[in-house]
Amino acid sequence: MNRRKFLQMASMAGVGTPFLLNGMPTRFLNQFLDFNVNCDAVNDRVLVILRMAGANDGLNTVIPVSQYDTYANLRPNIKIANTGTGSYINLDNTVASAKQVGLHPSMTAFKSLYDSGKLTLMNGVGYPNPNYSHFRSENLMFSGKDGSNNQDLFDGIFGRYLGSLYPGLAGNPTTQSPDPLAIQLGNLNPCLFYEHTVEKNIEYNLTGFQTTLFNTLTIPVNSEYNDLLDYIKGVATSMDSYYNRVMQVFNAGNNSTVTYPNSSLGKQLKVVARLIKGGSKTKIFQVNLGGFDTHVNQIQSGSTQLGNHSNLLGDISNSIAAFQTDIEALGIGNKILTVSFSEFGRQVRENASLGTDHGDLAPFFIVGSNISGGIMGDHPVFTNATSYYYNQNQRRYDYRQIFASLMQDWLGADSGLIASAELQSFVTPGTKVNLVKAASVASTVCSTLGTSETKAMQNVKIYPNPAKDYINIEIPNFNKNAEVILFDVSGRKVYSEFKSFLNGKTNIFVGNLTDGNYILNINHDRQISSAKVIVSK
Repeated sequence: MNRRKFLQMASMAGVGTPFLLNGMPTRFLNQFLDFNVNCDAVNDRVLVILRMAGANDGLNTVIPVSQYDTYANLRPNIKIANTGTGSYINLDNTVASAKQVGLHPSMTAFKSLYDSGKLTLMNGVGYPNPNYSHFRSENLMFSGKDGSNNQDLFDGIFGRYLGSLYPGLAGNPTTQSPDPLAIQLGNLNPCLFYEHTVEKNIEYNLTGFQTTLFNTLTIPVNSEYNDLLDYIKGVATSMDSYYNRVMQVFNAGNNSTVTYPNSSLGKQLKVVARLIKGGSKTKIFQVNLGGFDTHVNQIQSGSTQLGNHSNLLGDISNSIAAFQTDIEALGIGNKILTVSFSEFGRQVRENASLGTDHGDLAPFFIVGSNISGGIMGDHPVFTNATSYYYNQNQRRYDYRQIFASLMQDWLGADSGLIASAELQSFVTPGTKVNLVKAASVASTVCSTLGTSETKAMQNVKIYPNPAKDYINIEIPNFNKNAEVILFDVSGRKVYSEFKSFLNGKTNIFVGNLTDGNYILNINHDRQISSAKVIVSK
């Protein structure tokens, strides 16, 4: 039986189905593949990521009120006024002075979201030792790295997360899990965010269906581009696998009467709302808006509240506000959070072309009905002496703190998944940021498998998990032999041994196994206890 057939067969098995596959109860595999099916409220949650490509000028987006004079001196020709026509919008005058900021005047819709408790502003987001290349910095952030930890970038934060959450399902839709794991709109290029060293086709690109072009590609047999051709063919296969399902949920969905901006971003978000309303279970949607590399003519001379940057910010503010209103009207607002993302900010001093050059720290926005709301972090402090860049001690948040928090508290990732995403250092006391309302934080119940098999494991300890070399097993008051079996996600038995438990303890060696997810079965006392384990070296 091949792997795909096994996954399809396992996914179609209903809870309580009595037969076994290679000794593994199919009802357990069914939940292993669809993870946390007993926690529907968390399972249905979605994260929408807005990529602001080109590096948004955070300083003209969020203006520090208490530092306005310094800001105006550094940006005499492009500054947003603090009074009169085109002046900034005071976001919140009830907070401490260091947090008081003015929004760009085109972002009135964001002000409304903030006032209704549906927008969180995070000041001063970046990472250590910033890189000022668009592509490198973006890929560092996609992969969860920074300027001091920038080895070869093979996979991304959400690729590792989704690959561990749904092993074997990327590009292999099943009856129970028919949807793409991640969907991207607004950019034809694949995103490193969703790359995985083993699981391929995690991302499904809806920007354009160009399958017919693949048939016209002819590449020499002994060419360095063969890997590219293989990749393109893989994407084509994945597209074929998901196309009918995407069209099905799109046709089943609808939008409310809300009017979106007639822009690319507005249309992307409108499609996302319709897909989710139509029944899509895709976990992560990414929408894209470019044009933020504003080296030249960022503003309209003489009217700094107008111009290219203003148009972009107005589009974001109005499109996200329309999206939030739409999903609330559709009754799905409680299941969606939206977060903005840009590879870096701009320098604090304007350039000679009515624009700004590459910088570092920038604000992030999180929008939704289940966020804490408010302003997090003082605005970074700058002086004329800084000239171009913020001092690194002014960084208020590492971008990984944001994604780790949303992954854990919103999407319900347990410690194993957080470790798989390589974000475990950003959920520890002192580094964890609380972005989700306390009442909406995913509970620990929804961070574990909830099957009858795992209930039998309540008195069984398995650690460490993830494991590198050995897995320790403890069964209280058990001093017998028991068969210990490991299955990979294809249902293949990769380990089987009768182990002697001494004082209720034994261990097994897993250092020779490939990194990934496995099912551990322990046959003892006429019962089978099962648990999901992760091997990560």
